[in-house]
Amino acid sequence: MKAKLGFAYYITVGTQNLESERKLYEKLGFLVRASGDKPAPWHELYDESLRMILVESKEDYLGIAYVTDDMDQSIDALKSAGLKPVITSEEESAPKQAIVQMNDNMIISVSLSSKDSRFENGGKVLLDVIENVETELLPNAICGIFGELALSVNELDKSITCWKQLGFEITEELESPYPWAVLSDGLCVVGLHQTTDFSKPSITYFGRDIADKIEDLKAKGVLVKNMENEASAYIELGKSHQIFLFELE
Repeated sequence: MKAKLGFAYYITVGTQNLESERKLYEKLGFLVRASGDKPAPWHELYDESLRMILVESKEDYLGIAYVTDDMDQSIDALKSAGLKPVITSEEESAPKQAIVQMNDNMIISVSLSSKDSRFENGGKVLLDVIENVETELLPNAICGIFGELALSVNELDKSITCWKQLGFEITEELESPYPWAVLSDGLCVVGLHQTTDFSKPSITYFGRDIADKIEDLKAKGVLVKNMENEASAYIELGKSHQIFLFELE
């Protein structure tokens, strides 16, 4: 499957508390691979499963950031999904970046770059190892493996149609405990959940011995809140997003 929006992606997080959020992600098993201060202070994080960039911002936000070598194709894909991309930078009338607002807390952006640039994708995700998950060594020693970016939606069918226009395909669709579906474009994995059980975009991980890991995180001072049982929890990260931790079944 070739992604319509780009050849690489990462999760970008705008935060008003850059250093405290960096320290939290390090407690969750992420390593800082690079840092900089232009155009604003930032840290690149990686855990062999997911690549993230934290950026100091006046407002909290979460985004799916694609890198493309064909901006026209990426913009056409955004428009075909009924989205209205905002061009944020141009050079000789050629757009270098486009952003769309998906909801109050999340954006999708595409930036122009060549394939020989330093951009790369994350590592293993749950979809990659689902057939051999019992024997696989999970990439993040604490959280396990990235499963999906979970999004709360009002109408599942309409949301699926939009994401399909962006190049995503359904990998799983169920009706219990509410209508939901998992979609992938070969790079990014999103879960669309027709529920009010949560509202923020939620970076979702699945791991082993999660109940013990949750207690370890609590001992380290991480504000982890259990959900329906001791082997599932969530961690709030500002106004923009949260992290779900679930036991692999």
